Amino acid sequence: TITGQGKVRVLDPANPTVPNPTINAGAGLFEIRGKLTLVIPSDGTQLWLVNDQRYITWIKQGNFAGAGHSLRLLYSANNGSTFPTTVATGVAAANGSYLWTITDAFSTSTQAKIRIEDESAIGLVFDDSNNPFTVKGVLTLTQPNPNVAATFYVGDPLTLKWTKNGDMANVNLYYSTDNGSSFPNLINTGGPV
Repeated sequence: TITGQGKVRVLDPANPTVPNPTINAGAGLFEIRGKLTLVIPSDGTQLWLVNDQRYITWIKQGNFAGAGHSLRLLYSANNGSTFPTTVATGVAAANGSYLWTITDAFSTSTQAKIRIEDESAIGLVFDDSNNPFTVKGVLTLTQPNPNVAATFYVGDPLTLKWTKNGDMANVNLYYSTDNGSSFPNLINTGGPV
């Protein structure tokens, strides 16, 4: 059981009626802390997209609920140097998972990590992703409509429009002449999103 009120007593089972002193471990009380192990994302193989919904999963050891403890989940885009962005707070440790909607609030990164942490023992009971994973932005072509056949003529102006999800700053534009098998034809490079 998780507690901040721990004490140890030593008793002689052959003489249970003989008074035995209470022996403290250390100066006064001791703590028993829970343990958290982040399972997903942790192995570094995940590639998640902005607007995806993905489960963050963990294993807990200890009775967090009985001790009145809950978890907070944090996000790092810099391989765990800092965890400045909150994914969620007040999450029950017993749930073992949290469905995360990856919004634009989370920076895209190839060095992303998640931290799960006991809100009652910040900096003491936590676990981070073992390896970084990737969060990528998404571009979606909206004009011309990619689902409708169209004819374009050489020399005519053509407006291209797209939506973006994620913190991308620039895009490269290419076109295909082989039904999308390859895109070797550059239209523009490094244009603003």
